[in-house]
Amino acid sequence: MNRHFLKFAFCIACNFAMLSLNSNAQTNIPGGNVSGTWTVAGSPYLIQASIMIPNDSTLTIEPGVTVNFQGTYKMYVQGRVIAIGTATDTIIFTATDTTNGWRGIRFDNTPATNDSSKFFYCKLQYGKATGVSPDNNGGAFYFDNFSKVIISNCRISNCKANNSGGGIYCSNSSPTITNNIISNNTATIQGSGIYCSYSNPTITYNVITNNSANSYGGGIYCFYSSPTISNNTISYNTANGGSGISCYYNSSPSITNNTISNNTSNNNGGGISCYDSNPIISYNIISNNNAAISSNGGGIFCNYSSPTISNNTILYNNANYDGGGIYFYYSNPTFSNNTISNNTANSGGGFFCNGGYSTITNNIVSNNTANYDGGGIFCNDSNSTITNNTIVNNIAVNGGALYCTSSSPIFRNTILWGNTANTSGTQVYLYDEASDPNFYYCDVQGGSAAFGLNGVFYTGTYQNNINSAPVFVAPSAGSGTGYDGVNADWSLQNTSPCINAGDPGGTYPATDIAGNPRVYGGTIDIGAYEYQGPVSVTSFSFQTEFVVYPNPTKGKFIIQMINDKSIEGNSGSDSHRIEIYNVLGEIIYSENFYNKQIIYNIDISSTPNGIYYLKIYNKEKIIILNH
Repeated sequence: MNRHFLKFAFCIACNFAMLSLNSNAQTNIPGGNVSGTWTVAGSPYLIQASIMIPNDSTLTIEPGVTVNFQGTYKMYVQGRVIAIGTATDTIIFTATDTTNGWRGIRFDNTPATNDSSKFFYCKLQYGKATGVSPDNNGGAFYFDNFSKVIISNCRISNCKANNSGGGIYCSNSSPTITNNIISNNTATIQGSGIYCSYSNPTITYNVITNNSANSYGGGIYCFYSSPTISNNTISYNTANGGSGISCYYNSSPSITNNTISNNTSNNNGGGISCYDSNPIISYNIISNNNAAISSNGGGIFCNYSSPTISNNTILYNNANYDGGGIYFYYSNPTFSNNTISNNTANSGGGFFCNGGYSTITNNIVSNNTANYDGGGIFCNDSNSTITNNTIVNNIAVNGGALYCTSSSPIFRNTILWGNTANTSGTQVYLYDEASDPNFYYCDVQGGSAAFGLNGVFYTGTYQNNINSAPVFVAPSAGSGTGYDGVNADWSLQNTSPCINAGDPGGTYPATDIAGNPRVYGGTIDIGAYEYQGPVSVTSFSFQTEFVVYPNPTKGKFIIQMINDKSIEGNSGSDSHRIEIYNVLGEIIYSENFYNKQIIYNIDISSTPNGIYYLKIYNKEKIIILNH
């Protein structure tokens, strides 16, 4: 009886083994034209030679199918592929020989009349583009003159191109690339993750990481291309230049809402590099990127470019040479509403302007460190316009906030405060006679008398500036990258002397760095933030004494100047500006009076009874009026 039991048990085992073999059927594909449906029941599909989907034909691949290339073969698409897997049942494209790989999926002049091909929830690995051009481009995907493809929720990894496009290669093609993981791909030349030439693909919501290019564009490379690059995480990529994103020759991509971090360049541009290109770079976090080996531009590098760079957070980047946050080389950027904090470089800890003309507006430049010169900004042969910026708590050997050589930038409504220099020029250092920056309506700690001068004279215009602590809401605790400038609050408290102290006659941006209206309360503030509340009645230090009587008033009152040194010997060509505000900070009266007049009769009897604030413009005194 025991013998029969053992025999029965053995037969059950045999039958189970036979059923398992039948459920793992495979299908050999000898090469040539293919179409129809590849089912999970027939998987894996073993590709014995290169295959082609002919024009007007469709190959449909079911979820869970594995397509295994048995040699260095390609899938050549002249028709259409529908490979739609699921989150739990992906479609796999792979190679038996992972060293030599397979030759990828190639759309080469596919007729534009065909419907879109779709690759959803697919895994493509070990694609190797080798040989002569164009076969040496596009490790996983190759697109030439065809755009009607959607790649979504796929993983493209461990692919290689001996030329360009380790993961995806686009030439005159604009596919949609969204929600993918593109990782660990390599390119001998450019674009190890994605390569774009004369192409405008949509690249959104992808994770592009750990890719490596020997030349430019570790993550994405653009050549005469203007793709939409948004909401991606582009990190830990390496390249000779532009390790995150590289824009080359007449490229104007839109680069928005991305996190570009921890990329490393062995040349210039740890995060983004631009050569003769005009990208729009906005609302990105650009952090912890590194331009190594005597390179420039830890976060962004621009060479002969005119980018628009706005509303970015640029922090913790490093340049082994110059421009920790940003380096501009003979470029003409429009640079606004950015936070540039805790970056490091030899010179130009925040950013370095080398030639060109930059328009720099509404930025926070804080807690950057230069090992040598220009903790905040280094200007060489650059006459930029720098308006309504807050340049604070940066550190360098010379020029804590600003270092100039052969440069005369124009500063207007800008705060330079709390910066330190180990040798000279805590706020400003001028290297040569050709450097004479102009300051209008700025708050400069120590004034022009504290400028560091390298045996030269300062002969620039220094007009209507103040030297008073800005009174920030929550500044960082000290200078340089040892303190947190990123999470500091550089907006103004209501007692700040920078409120309504900017240039009353200038041209202003519509909003401040926070998006609030500019010119709130009658006159623009100094700095990147516009204070939005009522002004405090605290009195500050002042040079001109004046009295107001009667106070309280019934609407008509007198302002009398006392000991105003500006009146003595004055021809009467200058004037005092008198402004009156209500408790909401709204200006209800303003007028200019010639300095020779020492008694001013004011009538605000038409206004409602209440408390009003009086300011004698540029004399730094605010008092209460009861009416």
